[in-house]
Amino acid sequence: MSTDPTILPVTFRPEVAETLLARMPSQFRGKPRIEALLATLGALLQDREHRRFNLVVSRTLDLAFGAVLEQWGALVGEERAGLADEPYRQIIRVRMLANRSDSTVDALLAVWALILEPGRSSYGLNLLHPMSIVVWGAHDDRFDEVVRGRMRRLMEDIQPGGFSMTVVEAETGYFGLAGDPNGRPLGVGKLARVL
Repeated sequence: MSTDPTILPVTFRPEVAETLLARMPSQFRGKPRIEALLATLGALLQDREHRRFNLVVSRTLDLAFGAVLEQWGALVGEERAGLADEPYRQIIRVRMLANRSDSTVDALLAVWALILEPGRSSYGLNLLHPMSIVVWGAHDDRFDEVVRGRMRRLMEDIQPGGFSMTVVEAETGYFGLAGDPNGRPLGVGKLARVL
């Protein structure tokens, strides 16, 4: 299923009542009681159409909230644990990708990119020998402790076998060494932390 909220798995029909009257056989046209009966049935069917469409739309991940979002979390194996809807929705998206992951370096980077919200962050991966990986990312705001723990667990779940892995989180404006175009000098840049 697409994550684009404009692409839905169902089509809304706003003219159910009008279609019912338009398709009425000609021998019943001009008969007020039959037209009233069909108009009433059309109004009931239109109400059902609105309810059906709203049910489907409210169940998509992008538009779900509250208990419906918790159902999504149960499907992928993530509990809410007091999180608001938006951070919880993001964790569900990341868990969905992690659950489909094949634990390759590319999959690791794809999950990390989704964690850091594409377009608002920079990230990368350094392979250290022998058999060690450092995944790093810089974004605007540090994760709070609850989200940080969840993201650490997600990254550990898809860690490639046989590798040690360190995940480093930095805020924009981090301390960097000479040659790093995004890094700030000592005393000005913010220190990174291990996730």
